[in-house]
Amino acid sequence: MNKTKICNKCGHSSKITSRYCEKCGNPLFIELGSSNLREEKLIDIFNSLYNLICDKSNPERKKYISSLSEKIIFDRNKRIFRVYENNISILKSMSGSNPFDLNLSPLIQSTSSNVLSGYTFRSAEEFHTGKKSDNLDIKEIEKIIIEYLEEGKKAIGDEFLWCKSDVNSPLIKREILSAALWRDNKYLSFTLLDEENIKSWLANIINGNFKRHKKTIERLYNNIYGSSLVAKNLVSNNQEKYGNDVIEDVIFGYCLRLSESLMPY
Repeated sequence: MNKTKICNKCGHSSKITSRYCEKCGNPLFIELGSSNLREEKLIDIFNSLYNLICDKSNPERKKYISSLSEKIIFDRNKRIFRVYENNISILKSMSGSNPFDLNLSPLIQSTSSNVLSGYTFRSAEEFHTGKKSDNLDIKEIEKIIIEYLEEGKKAIGDEFLWCKSDVNSPLIKREILSAALWRDNKYLSFTLLDEENIKSWLANIINGNFKRHKKTIERLYNNIYGSSLVAKNLVSNNQEKYGNDVIEDVIFGYCLRLSESLMPY
């Protein structure tokens, strides 16, 4: 079913990606170019930003998401779903299905949506407060990154995803910083609203995204096994794992946007 947005002025139902009412031209979302959005509701700013960022046909979106951050999200998904592909190919082989007949697009879109939700929420927080976090000193950034790399190496060994030499790449350096900010909830030191308020907002976003993400995975398993019951049981048995995936995606997105303020280079 196509999602729609009801115009407050004339009541016409327009496509959710439409910025203006398809009947009367009334703005359906907040005008993000306004000099002062502090009087607007945070949820309205979030929805306006999210729908604009998701509408790749709109040239305005480039103002609200960094091209480097988009590349990081793309590369992260590619890495994650390389593992998914291998695991699901094995499942399809075991069930007698063609292991190469895979369509992970809905799952990739769901994961991207989770990351973009966190990214957009941090951005909405900035618009709502009219503030951004101050740049971090280079030495402080290096400290956060090195500590994260050393902890990862110690915990996982040579199979840990990154090493110190990877920081030479601006793209990987930003991804590592974003991951480091998520670890041990370091990002909470940089919230622009009350910490408990932020936790509550993020929990609501994560809860909504988790429900949608579960349905996407259920449909994927249903296609593999041809049984909705098996699909529901598999998702139910791995609910904690999928829940943690969504949490990591959303918080990573929040930290990715935050990293643009802390390290704007």
